[in-house]
Amino acid sequence: MATVHLARAGSHAHGGSRTVAVKLLAARTAERAELAPVLVDEARMAMRIQHRNVVPLRDVVDEGGEIALVMDYVVGPSLAALVRAAREERKPMPAPIASAIVCDVLAGLQAAHDATDLHGAPLDLVHRDVSPSNVLVGTDGVARVIDFGIAKARGRIQAATRVGEIKGKLAYMAPEQIERARMSPRTDVYATGVVLWELVARRRLFAGDEASILSQILVGMVEPATNHATDLGPEVDEVIERAMALAPEDRFASSREMAAALAAVIPPASPTAVGDWVADVARRELEERAALVAAIEQHDVDRAWSNATEASNADSRPSRERRAVTPSVLGLGGAAVLACVAGLFAMHRSDRPAIVTPSSSTPPPVASTEPQPPLAAEPAAESVPAAVTSAPGEPTHHPRRPRPPTTNHATSVDCSIPYTLDAQRRRVYKRECL
Repeated sequence: MATVHLARAGSHAHGGSRTVAVKLLAARTAERAELAPVLVDEARMAMRIQHRNVVPLRDVVDEGGEIALVMDYVVGPSLAALVRAAREERKPMPAPIASAIVCDVLAGLQAAHDATDLHGAPLDLVHRDVSPSNVLVGTDGVARVIDFGIAKARGRIQAATRVGEIKGKLAYMAPEQIERARMSPRTDVYATGVVLWELVARRRLFAGDEASILSQILVGMVEPATNHATDLGPEVDEVIERAMALAPEDRFASSREMAAALAAVIPPASPTAVGDWVADVARRELEERAALVAAIEQHDVDRAWSNATEASNADSRPSRERRAVTPSVLGLGGAAVLACVAGLFAMHRSDRPAIVTPSSSTPPPVASTEPQPPLAAEPAAESVPAAVTSAPGEPTHHPRRPRPPTTNHATSVDCSIPYTLDAQRRRVYKRECL
């Protein structure tokens, strides 16, 4: 449904811009009319969740019908990519690190489950897609839940579901989700139990074809995780067993309750320890990501010089409309793109996205289909090709010290507030200010 891009937001003219993640619809034009309200509704709901363990949504941009969700950029891989890197580097995840990550996930889910609307009424939100690919683990040692795209909440606009379609990733679905019965926060508790089992056992829990996985879930065939982690005691299995109970009423009553039980049997590592471990294990991906960010930042600087030079020459070219330097979002055209599927921030060495500079042409599309390794890599909820676009070429100018632009042109547009509000109170940015 969507692709996630890297961009710059804020005023690059005064050095106040920052790197952000931007979620754009990847649907064909014919589908946008149906999906755009769903994306806006996701934004409305996500903005009600304010917690350190949930990636915050900062802005919604509607530019000519192109909806973009602007989120914080997290320096760190997805949990799926982190597990894969740990296997490749032969550095198994220590149990305290796993405990810290899962406790963070549970804290983020608790915040989502507790979210209310503008009037203080509960949203009754259920994520429905808790999995390693929807968790980002930062180098700051904090794990964050992402992608509420298929979350269920009271009054939520939902995209049409095809007959026989179940939304989410099968290997992490609770029985009631598969059976399309009533879901609750305990549905997310079940999925988190699966994630915990896989981190402790260092392997996939439910494997095989779709029919086999369905059977294992509905029958409750769960091998004790400590069969593969002999250094841990049976109390860890008890936590997982309760989280993954077939009947929702037999599970932990809340994410908070599960987090307390887990912390009691596996004391979580400190954020510093988690961050150091992430930086060590995922160093290759982090280096690649840093190169992308550096390219975007350089592009931002180049644009600032170009705009400043145009402003200094404006009085000698009165017929040329002056460009503003304070758009809310820069680089929506794709200064660089991460290979993402429905919010997945996992970047693979076999699928490196191209680094696009201001003068580069459009690179070939980046493949977004992940390989299926045996450990903790789950199939995506939707198979969406990640589009890669390039920033348009900027006019070439020799950088020189800009002089203050004149302000007495009758045709100039006031960009001190670069947007207007539509009937739904959404920001519509002035084209003259982009």
